[in-house]
Amino acid sequence: VVQHGLMVRIARAAGSRLGTFRSQELSNLAWSFATLGHCDDSFFRAVAAEAEPRLATLEPQHLCNLAWSFAVLTTEPASQFLRAVSAEAASTRRRGQLSLLAVSSLAWALRFAEGTETTEPEALTETAVLKTAPQFQAVTEQLSLQLGRELDLLGNVARQRDAAQEEEVS
Repeated sequence: VVQHGLMVRIARAAGSRLGTFRSQELSNLAWSFATLGHCDDSFFRAVAAEAEPRLATLEPQHLCNLAWSFAVLTTEPASQFLRAVSAEAASTRRRGQLSLLAVSSLAWALRFAEGTETTEPEALTETAVLKTAPQFQAVTEQLSLQLGRELDLLGNVARQRDAAQEEEVS
């Protein structure tokens, strides 16, 4: 059991230095607070203020960790921050960067941007799905291209095998 006082001290100490944190450190800190269930609105406001200008440069995992952290705790600044994450996830510069797991994680978290307060998967709103639809399409296209390349490679191997067998028979 984590003591509330300890988490308050950590939030206070880290909160004043968030600008010195790298993106991974920032997302890991928010994830840790969420994992421990410690909701501190002023701390998460500071995290959002620090992370929002960096959204375009965050690695997909850091983006997902931050979104999950805000969604799990449903902090007061969560809705606005999650809308900014949603806009970043749907941006054209993110095409092909997000895995299917990242897209589904973001879709789960982004439903809170629409005011859904349940953690049930069925509560995934149509709006959250539509916001991430371009990402699903981009991931599907990426997977199709990869599958096509692998099938071409297998076809070449099979043709070479068949040619080698024909030479042995001749």
